[in-house]
Amino acid sequence: MASRMQARNFANAMALGLLLACGAAAQDRTAVRASLAACGPKGVNFAVSKDKSQHPTPAPETGKARVYLAGDATFAVDGRWIGKSTSTTYFSVLLDPGAHHVCARYAHWLPYYGIIYVWTKVTAYSVHSLDAEAGGVYYFGPQGNPGNPAAIAGFEILQYDSEEGARIVAASKFSTSRPK
Repeated sequence: MASRMQARNFANAMALGLLLACGAAAQDRTAVRASLAACGPKGVNFAVSKDKSQHPTPAPETGKARVYLAGDATFAVDGRWIGKSTSTTYFSVLLDPGAHHVCARYAHWLPYYGIIYVWTKVTAYSVHSLDAEAGGVYYFGPQGNPGNPAAIAGFEILQYDSEEGARIVAASKFSTSRPK
């Protein structure tokens, strides 16, 4: 009799644990959706063209902030996809002063070496806040090597300090992108 009671208590405890886990997972999905509002709608893709004839690094216009975006990612600001860069390119945008949210999305087909060799589409997002000041210059890019399947979980957009950002932009080619 005692073992049936223990089994029932164990089953009830497991059911409660499962219920709580499901609730926590739902809360996590809600939090993720809210944070990804800084990104744009799904399905927006860009074609990237490198421009070897120019390497613009203009100062911000009066009353604006300039944001440089470099590295292998598609970028959005405040819920609108604005362009894409490759691992060797950059582009820039002007923003009004104030609070903004910068999003980076990495989406590529990568090889998966399991029991069999298959190509798998992986997508990762990262969001960073920015309090832009008029006349400010800001640099963003993805951390690490997202092309490594093991590193995709660590995909993150970083805000570089001005010296490192200027170095990355100087080592990159200017690019333009247009929606496909």
